[in-house]
Amino acid sequence: MNKSGRDKTFHLFDSEKINSLKPGTVLINSSRGGVVDNFALLDRLGKYNDITAVLDVWENEPKISGELLEKVYLGTPHIAGYSLEGKVNGTKMIYDELMQIH
Repeated sequence: MNKSGRDKTFHLFDSEKINSLKPGTVLINSSRGGVVDNFALLDRLGKYNDITAVLDVWENEPKISGELLEKVYLGTPHIAGYSLEGKVNGTKMIYDELMQIH
């Protein structure tokens, strides 16, 4: 996530861009929470509810906006790597790759 400069991605979808989306647009964010201004998205969904939002990442994770969660079409936690199973699977994948080398 770039917070400044020419290639800034923080709030790439800011209030202006979110409000310029045509009704019926599906907005999906599975990259980084801060790419979409969550407050601006909540404002758009609260006023018009004419776009579909699917979020797998959120600003301020793990303290996400419950209000925004209620307004998105689909919201997922994006925390598979935090679970015990996720850590075990990741460790096994690394182990299996290392065993291929030797």
